[in-house]
Amino acid sequence: MLALVGLALTGAAAGLGAAVFQQRDQGYLTFPTQRYAVDSYAITSEQLEVVLDDDDLDLGRSGPVASLMLRATSPGPGQDVFVGVGPRAEVAAYLAGVEHSEITQIGFNPFRVTYQTSPGAQPPTTPGLQDF
Repeated sequence: MLALVGLALTGAAAGLGAAVFQQRDQGYLTFPTQRYAVDSYAITSEQLEVVLDDDDLDLGRSGPVASLMLRATSPGPGQDVFVGVGPRAEVAAYLAGVEHSEITQIGFNPFRVTYQTSPGAQPPTTPGLQDF
């Protein structure tokens, strides 16, 4: 019984060790660059849960569980790109009436992404002016 427990712990340690070994680019786990592009004003994702206050979740740990770095480039010279994270309800209110596309499915081998586009007739306001 102890041998099985030891084997399971060894497997878990090997998996974590491999993930740490693969971390590059200033300590982040990196994936190949992919292109996400739509004809609408914005791309959104369904949900991302982020714990902003360590008091909300106490796992007896110190420091962050994970870090996320997202890089975005504009499609061409003179074209701006904005990347933002906000509460779902506030982002939905910001994009109400604005044509935008939500990622519904991603496949990585081979890479493919599926979007669901929500229609809209007005352009979005300046995203940097939002307080979320």
